Amino acid sequence: MSKRFLTLIFSYVLFFASCGLPYANKIKLSESDLEWIPYQSGDTVLFTCGESVDTMILSEIIINNPKNEFPFDTEGVNWLEGSHDYKGNAGCKYVLYHGGEVFEGILFVLKKEHAETSAILEISFAGNYSDSKSIDSTFLYKEEKLECLLFNLSDMHKGEHQYTLPINRVIWSKKNGLYEYSLGKDSIYSYETKK
Repeated sequence: MSKRFLTLIFSYVLFFASCGLPYANKIKLSESDLEWIPYQSGDTVLFTCGESVDTMILSEIIINNPKNEFPFDTEGVNWLEGSHDYKGNAGCKYVLYHGGEVFEGILFVLKKEHAETSAILEISFAGNYSDSKSIDSTFLYKEEKLECLLFNLSDMHKGEHQYTLPINRVIWSKKNGLYEYSLGKDSIYSYETKK
């Protein structure tokens, strides 16, 4: 090979190496993680508290999960702006009808570290926003032994400049989704049925 050809090859390699190689750190949600959203778009869920009935309608299911884990496929990242992470996430948007009022909410499932770590859940419910909860902190609830996460009042933050329900706790079940919420001492709305 000629010296000129080798110099040209070396120049191209040096140029591309100095610009940085595009890569993506992809963190994928597992099938088990996605089971925390047991809904389809359009589902209607009823909750009862004595004679009162609340209705929740699922408006949208969003799943953003890497299709592959090849590090040089920049799917899902904005490499030109310096982002190298594509963290799998999913969510369900819903509307809750309570006592003539309408509240929008969303539940997020995402992973922050790497594929072997546990997913976390965050919930927005009737104008209240939760801290992140790891699915490692689940507990078995009631006689059905449902795998659930509990969001207490101490885990919730009230939204500003909007009407919020005075939530004491929210229980989210892996099998049923939103399972129970408490509005004070005596107002506990429980999962009734999904249509």
